[in-house]
Amino acid sequence: MRSLGRAALVFGLVAASGVSALAQGFAFTNGTLAAANCKAASDGERTQAIALAQAALPRFPHPMPHVHVEGLLPHQGARDESLLAEQDWTAARDLAVGYCVTGQQIYLDHADTILAAWLKEYQPNFNPVDETNLEQLFLAADILDSAMPAPLFAQWQAFAGRLSAGYLEQIDKHVTTADHRQSLRLKLATMGAYLVADAGAIGHAESAFTTQLGANINSEGDVTDFAKHDALRYAVYDLEPLVIAGLAAHDHGENWYGITASNGSTLASALQWLSPYATGAQTNQEFQNSGVPFDAARRDAGVAGYAGQWQPQGSALLYLYASALDRQWGELAFKLGGTPKLWQRLEMGMS
Repeated sequence: MRSLGRAALVFGLVAASGVSALAQGFAFTNGTLAAANCKAASDGERTQAIALAQAALPRFPHPMPHVHVEGLLPHQGARDESLLAEQDWTAARDLAVGYCVTGQQIYLDHADTILAAWLKEYQPNFNPVDETNLEQLFLAADILDSAMPAPLFAQWQAFAGRLSAGYLEQIDKHVTTADHRQSLRLKLATMGAYLVADAGAIGHAESAFTTQLGANINSEGDVTDFAKHDALRYAVYDLEPLVIAGLAAHDHGENWYGITASNGSTLASALQWLSPYATGAQTNQEFQNSGVPFDAARRDAGVAGYAGQWQPQGSALLYLYASALDRQWGELAFKLGGTPKLWQRLEMGMS
């Protein structure tokens, strides 16, 4: 095991004491804790994890120098190719979980192959909409941990550090742009900062997180993109990456969920504002009064979710992750999405 403080005992002490685990070198979970949770997985979780890993085994890596999906309709530009290529990232996650529950070398080797292929080819473009799903590679690398070859892990750390630094720079450039893109930048910057255990970058991300809460969530709890797009879909887009950034901090013993912005806004207030829609007590006809031309283009192209009544299941992942930060959301999360998958529990740092 590497010497970056990855023992489960250390994680337990951090969780108990609230002392920051800056030297642990992971985004969401250390390898030892992941292994313990995989060992304790239910038969159903194991069966599901193995099935997903088996399905990923035939996948040959499809790395690209860049992925690009933002602003593109289906079949436009590089969108279809990018979405296909990004399936590698999910495959790497599924293979990592399969290795975690079985110890089978074939899953480890193929996950390493996918990660190595992307690290060789890919260059970040620092477009957060394009790169948001890199989250899956962070989780895969967390789970594999010291089972990864040391040179590959070093490459992954270098990539994560470059990603974090680049997104922190972008965050500073867009500090007055309070929308879902800034929330996505924060998620990516935070994951990278914790992975490389850079105290300065973590502090920078926390400060930016506080700023985004105040700029993006008003005193009533609703988010700026809801009014802009007239869509709860965008409220989730705004909040989910902030919750995931808070989850990464939580998994290192930090309480970003409890941060209050200068205007009194908190993540809890935004989740409370959204909750009547998530329960179905209130609803919204999505994008009816949007002032964004691309919303109309997606509606006219028949893209799912850009017309009609919002479906509460669209907030299932948001409330699932929020339930790891605040138990009050547990019942709602279960009603929306049922029992979490093993990979989700690993990302949530839960046993």
